[in-house]
Amino acid sequence: MSQMLSPLTHYYMNLYIAQLINHFGQLTWLDAISYTISWWPFFTLLLVVIWLLWYRKSSRGEKQYLIALVIGIVLFYLINELTFKHLLTQYIGVIARPYIAHPEFIHAIWAQFIDSSFPSSHMASSLVILTLWIRRSPKRRLSSLIIALLVGFSRIHNGMHYPLDILAGAVFWVIYALVGIRASKLIIKKRPTIQ
Repeated sequence: MSQMLSPLTHYYMNLYIAQLINHFGQLTWLDAISYTISWWPFFTLLLVVIWLLWYRKSSRGEKQYLIALVIGIVLFYLINELTFKHLLTQYIGVIARPYIAHPEFIHAIWAQFIDSSFPSSHMASSLVILTLWIRRSPKRRLSSLIIALLVGFSRIHNGMHYPLDILAGAVFWVIYALVGIRASKLIIKKRPTIQ
């Protein structure tokens, strides 16, 4: 009969995995690639390019996914950024990023953020867009999965997040994308048709 792992065991496993990924390929070309992937200007440009490719090839019927995207991004800012990163930290405190909480084990690579580690905003925002992109064209699953894995890996490698922060960002992504898709369907159904 298996026993449940204690919260302390989960904590150390989370830290251990973060340390392994942080040290993997450190002080090599991997640092530069990892930093570039999660650098906000590059990251934003990547998402804008995906959006432009999507929009350019969208038919009138597929505009629903663009509405879903806007709803997903609004939810991302309201929940991830406003609620978790700002409002809740006033009551529960900031969940320190790995390089701050454990400087003896985790080393920050270039840009250093000091806001709350939980959840990963990079992961949630990128996966909202990638999920809707896959929904529009399922053949993009592999490329979207690769982008998502690179984003998650880079955030841990750079010392900015624990694996559970990345997982939480992915869970929020599911919520934002599903709510966005559902709400966009309702919005399009309620739009009056032009005769």
